[in-house]
Order: sequence, then structure tokens, then C-alpha cells
Amino acid sequence: MNEADAILAEINNSIDFYEQRAAYYRRLYIGLRVIEFLLAFSILPILYFETAIGHSIKLLFLALGITLVLLLFISLMLQPEARYCHCRLQAKNLLTEKHLYLNRAGIYNNNNAPALLVQRFDELRAEQVKQL
Repeated sequence: MNEADAILAEINNSIDFYEQRAAYYRRLYIGLRVIEFLLAFSILPILYFETAIGHSIKLLFLALGITLVLLLFISLMLQPEARYCHCRLQAKNLLTEKHLYLNRAGIYNNNNAPALLVQRFDELRAEQVKQL
């Protein structure tokens, strides 16, 4: 296995990794949003029927409200939407480099293509580390 094949294998592994991470963050983002939506709409009736419900129901809605605030805080801290976009972008960049190399297009249209692929992959990896 030559150097270019090893780098292509590493690029494929990185693409798979970023696609899996993007799918995870997408599911996390949608799950948090659905739970926030359901909690918000379970709290809305208390605003309308405030005088007609008992004290224990008010405490339940207070607990739901606190849970909603905590979920919003968790969502803000984890930033699953931004992480999803970042992972998708990284996977797309790696996929673009791979296809350019395999088709010998763009900057890879020369005899020094394998070395250039190694250099570009190292640059992309260094950029990824900086962003983390």
C-alpha cells in the first residue's frame, strides 16, 4: 500500500467519522427541540387556566418550566446545531479533496498529486484541530 492509498483510507475513515458525528448531533438537536416544544406547550394551559387549577398542578407546571429552562441551557451549551454544521462541512471538504484527487482535477492535475494530497489532508486536519 503506497502513501496515497493510505491517505485515501484515512480520508475515508475521517469522512465516515464526521458523517456519524453529524448524524448524532442532528438527532440530538431534533430531540432537544421536540422535548422543548412539548414542554412549552404543556406549560401554556397554566397561563390560561391559572385560577381554575389547584396548587399541586401549579407545582407540576413549575417543575415542567424548570425542566424546560434546563433543556434550553443544555442546548445552548452543547450547540448541537453548530456542531452538526461543522461536522457536515468537514465531511464535505474531505469528500471534495478525495474526488478531486481521484479524478486528477483542479490542483491535483500534475505528477506531484499524492504528495499534494498528503499536504492538503494535513492542512485540513490542522484546521479541524484549531476549530476544536
